[in-house]
Amino acid sequence: MSRLQEAKKALRATVGEDHFSDDPTICQAYSRGGYGKFFWDRGRKVPGCVVLPGSTQEVQGIVKIANRYRLPFIPIGTFYITLCVPTEPHTIMVDMKRMDGLTIDEEDMLAVVEPYTTYTELLTEAMKVGLYTSAPSCGAQVSVLANHLNQGMGQLVHRVGYANRRVLAAEWVLPTGEILRTGSAAVFGDYSWGEGPGPDLRGLMRGWFGHYGGMGIVTRMAVKLFHLPFKGIPEQVGISPRTAFKLPEDRFKWFVIYYPDSKKAVDAMYEIGHAEIAAVVVRIPFIWRYIARANTRNEFWDQWEKERPPEGKHSPSMIRVLLCGFTNQEQLAYEEKVLKEIADKTGGDIHEASPFSSGQVFKLGIANNPAVPAGFFGVTKYAFDSFDHARRALQETDDLKKSVIPPFVDDREESGWMQSYDMGHIGYGEFFSYYDRTMTDLFEKYQEESIKHDIKMRAFPSAHFPQYEHILGPALMNYDRFMRKVGETFDPLSISNPPRLAPTRKRRRAKKKGEGANAG
Repeated sequence: MSRLQEAKKALRATVGEDHFSDDPTICQAYSRGGYGKFFWDRGRKVPGCVVLPGSTQEVQGIVKIANRYRLPFIPIGTFYITLCVPTEPHTIMVDMKRMDGLTIDEEDMLAVVEPYTTYTELLTEAMKVGLYTSAPSCGAQVSVLANHLNQGMGQLVHRVGYANRRVLAAEWVLPTGEILRTGSAAVFGDYSWGEGPGPDLRGLMRGWFGHYGGMGIVTRMAVKLFHLPFKGIPEQVGISPRTAFKLPEDRFKWFVIYYPDSKKAVDAMYEIGHAEIAAVVVRIPFIWRYIARANTRNEFWDQWEKERPPEGKHSPSMIRVLLCGFTNQEQLAYEEKVLKEIADKTGGDIHEASPFSSGQVFKLGIANNPAVPAGFFGVTKYAFDSFDHARRALQETDDLKKSVIPPFVDDREESGWMQSYDMGHIGYGEFFSYYDRTMTDLFEKYQEESIKHDIKMRAFPSAHFPQYEHILGPALMNYDRFMRKVGETFDPLSISNPPRLAPTRKRRRAKKKGEGANAG
């Protein structure tokens, strides 16, 4: 029996025959994730097998088998992002869908989740007891645990903060198969504290942006929840995919403020944060109005061509603000008064938006269709600093973006999507491009030039682009060398979703004749 067959036999014994498959058709389905197809999944391969563990002990057993037989493994939650596609032969795909436990602690305002618990499930139960958290803008169908480990952007972060700040204690199977518990889980078996009395390793467990499964598998995590001014699941309104919650109109209001340029918009976002009001503060690209309203691509283009700004002109800056009377109706009235004063002070044209908009931000499934204009889209910028930094990093890429228009869609945009975190203490930005998927090669070249442009202007990208670390590393204090050292320490065989953590790192394989997964 070959070592590969021995490994599969051991995996079957660990999870049971019903939860193991090496059927080529099933494995093929695990060779591609969701967002990021065509450029982040270059070189993808069909995995060697798929396993579905049902407990932390089974996860540990899988990881130890992977170490014993030198087989790469990749943990996946809802598989929303293609950075978890296999790129090496005989990869073990660890599908966590059997582990979907959820416990809500109403008193301590937290939830303990397993990898396959989605935001839809969490928010459904949390709202019953008057609690909530911020679901990511990509949609509430994704894994709560995975999203807290990787990225974690969402509209409500103005008040509740970035996902890395909401992680409490966790249970973590390291790439070697050892189980590590962080925070209070390490001492009491209680998950309510992330900072202690046990080790606080959140900076290593996820860092700022996440490592895409390159540092083992987190099997349990506590996440912070926050107070809502009502209890119960609100009535749903609208027709799928445009649905929302009917929220209490005496506690929630959306406003839209228009500005002629992004400079004034940023001034207003600073003022809103300084006043410590609102639950959501985000600058929305003007084109998104038309994307959201369109049912088809033809419908989008009919409206956009009629109403887009003239050639050579930028679209206006549009800020969307959600106010919430978390404590009482008087709070909502006060915040509305302050917001209107800020709009007047900064020269904005303020309008109240429909109650439907208020319900969208809390609803359990976000309809996201940014691919409508051209069939696909990509992000070339991730700015995490101040609003001024985000605006500059996005705006000064405008000329570079023009070099790919056409064939990319001319969205008349100068500053992209900007969002407030922690009452304006962090300004986040993304620069979108809309294109057909056949233009992936052009997008990759454009993305690389955008990163070089950032480095030149000293507006360094805050996202970790593994495929560009040879460019980013030398510009960012050789962080890639540190990443390699981390990988070599915690994953000496480089088997946890290689090569995501450090692409330039060499895998240590068995060299003796007859050894290795490919032998036999």
